[in-house]
Amino acid sequence: MFGWHELPAEIPIGGERLAFETLDSHWLYKRIKDDKETERMILTEKIECFLAPVEPLLTPKELTSLLLLEFESPLWLEPRKDKRIFVSAPLEVGVYVGNRHSLRSLDLLDVISCSKQKFTLYGQVHDGMICKYFNTPVWVQEPESETPDRMLVELLLQNRTGTWVQVTQTLLSAFHMTIFFGQQSAMMRATMTITQEGLAETQMSDSPLYKDTQKAIQQFRTRRLPGISQKFVMEWGI
Repeated sequence: MFGWHELPAEIPIGGERLAFETLDSHWLYKRIKDDKETERMILTEKIECFLAPVEPLLTPKELTSLLLLEFESPLWLEPRKDKRIFVSAPLEVGVYVGNRHSLRSLDLLDVISCSKQKFTLYGQVHDGMICKYFNTPVWVQEPESETPDRMLVELLLQNRTGTWVQVTQTLLSAFHMTIFFGQQSAMMRATMTITQEGLAETQMSDSPLYKDTQKAIQQFRTRRLPGISQKFVMEWGI
């Protein structure tokens, strides 16, 4: 699915179909789902399509830069120990058009979501933060089977306290997400450091999970404001 696609073509993604049709001196892009169809006209004679995962916070529109992953089962982490786990995140696919000889020529034409859209409030009603919400299973070993509608997340849990702690969720910021992808899968890595009861810091990693993967184009980082910390503090519960 990911990578360059020769056009004209029809490409299935999740429950939708993308179609590129050539019409004389321009192209017609269609997104088809059930009986609904949206069209966009691309005024150029030559075009190529590139598909890659994007930060899963762009659809249905940018309401937040925060992704809350809630675990299906709470985890207990012993004092002053680190534990690597695997969870999943929603998958969104960017549809780029441009020239395969220059990634800088790519422009984001559309974003397709492979998951249902859910949002939640993290924190108090008067000063909490809106987050995209996703419920995920937890694996202590890397899952063998790939899920085409989800992204794999390697999460390193670090308990820096002297007591057992319960962890039910993690909160990730899109401004520092680095997504890597292969032909059929997408993945990212993060660290969650528990500094005291109910308080943690999360940080994204820039290193790939596998060597033979490609780094995705970062949509949020290109417009990140100076001074934004690489660590996000979870202060309303973990």
